[in-house]
Amino acid sequence: RSIQGSLDEWRNLNVLNFEMEAASLFTICRTMGLRAACICAAVANRTKSEAVVRDIIRRGEEAATAVGLAMLKEVFGA
Repeated sequence: RSIQGSLDEWRNLNVLNFEMEAASLFTICRTMGLRAACICAAVANRTKSEAVVRDIIRRGEEAATAVGLAMLKEVFGA
């Protein structure tokens, strides 16, 4: 209940993504001196609806995979 109505506040701050798990990953890696990355795909426009479109999930997965592979090639020269 404490976060009810907070969407307007986030929208006013121009927040485009809500991703809690990555924050934990970044915090843990930072404290251990490790590097971390996160690739996100938007699968719902929660300001309009909770509906998730399966085709958007598939396209998001494909795009995230392409970005991840490109990053690995850049970092490791593979």
